[in-house]
Amino acid sequence: MKTTNTINTIDINNLCSRKLLEILTINQRLDRLEQESIERELLTRRHYIPELADWRQQAH
Repeated sequence: MKTTNTINTIDINNLCSRKLLEILTINQRLDRLEQESIERELLTRRHYIPELADWRQQAH
């Protein structure tokens, strides 16, 4: 994660899938765009698909 002043940006390409899932499921401060980017990356990698489905049901 890069930190610029008080704004945190997530460089999803440089994080492992486990860490991305952790950020997605634990961090309540993600905006919709960040959530969608992480979801899309995990789906592209084909990692944690069942966990993503569970998270979607709980989050929405």
